[in-house]
Amino acid sequence: MLSVQPEYNASSHCSTSARVTSIAPYSGRKETAIYATDVQTGLVIRCKVYIDRFSRIQIFHNSIKLDLDGLATLHVRAFDSEDNIFSSLVGLQFMWQLVAENDDSVHHLEHIPLKNSPLGDCGGLCGDLETQIKLEDSGSFADLFVVKGTAIGREIVSVHLAEPGTEYMADKIVLTVAEAMSIDPPSPVLVLIGASVQYSLKVIRANVPQAVTFPSPYHQWSVLNTSVSVVDKLMGVVHALHLGITNLVVEDIRVSGHIQVSSFHVVLPDTLVLYLSPLSDAGGPVEDSFSTPSVSRWYVISKRQYLIQIKVYSQGAGATEVLITKDEDI
Repeated sequence: MLSVQPEYNASSHCSTSARVTSIAPYSGRKETAIYATDVQTGLVIRCKVYIDRFSRIQIFHNSIKLDLDGLATLHVRAFDSEDNIFSSLVGLQFMWQLVAENDDSVHHLEHIPLKNSPLGDCGGLCGDLETQIKLEDSGSFADLFVVKGTAIGREIVSVHLAEPGTEYMADKIVLTVAEAMSIDPPSPVLVLIGASVQYSLKVIRANVPQAVTFPSPYHQWSVLNTSVSVVDKLMGVVHALHLGITNLVVEDIRVSGHIQVSSFHVVLPDTLVLYLSPLSDAGGPVEDSFSTPSVSRWYVISKRQYLIQIKVYSQGAGATEVLITKDEDI
């Protein structure tokens, strides 16, 4: 049923791996075992091997959302009729296809050959990847498929097994390509009643963070609880109305469901603390210096400049710093 070929590395007498090939024609599910013996201790280890036919295949990926200019490695897994996963599909031929979801001419993904991807940087110790790269070089595809996000949108990725008599076995997924977004100030944000906060938005383009200029035709802001705060949907300015907690949401309207969320708290102040920091002769901050809070005694040097900062904290045991805006009268 099986052919077992030991693989020898540094020694011609010791093998730590073997290549296993199914050689018998299929006549139903079969079970056998492979044994390996430690030549010094005589210890024998055993591995069960099941031989069966595929029932279905499925594309696997860590996430269905891909950053613009980012890479994703898709791989195929095969299952038998009992949903057991086959250990390896290396050496089998697959056909992959990229199709724009809206059947237009704009593609949002492009295929990156395995040898040109980060996977190909294996220093000559590629193992199974060497076989998979050879399949691609011959005009077929392997069970691994690397894609790059090239435009914002959605793309259908499909695959079918290209071995004789198995072309019907196929699967497909839809990948979404979107710009990675980050909001500043970072979540959570605590403010006082009446405060206004201007949020900024950065996106990753060509692997470089870039600030988004408002108003943006692609981004809209909203809050979930308008009794706590309201937001200018184009400019990202939030106004605190009443005590409470809400979520601020910014959405890229080019991609359905692509949002970034920040927690927004309107609180009462509880504690005001002063912090003392030394300044250099040029008036700038001193490296590796520490700010001393007003709960401690301050010692200062004559004729030296210092910076005094005010920080306000919320109520409760887990007191958190409150963001002070130009609207506060201090």
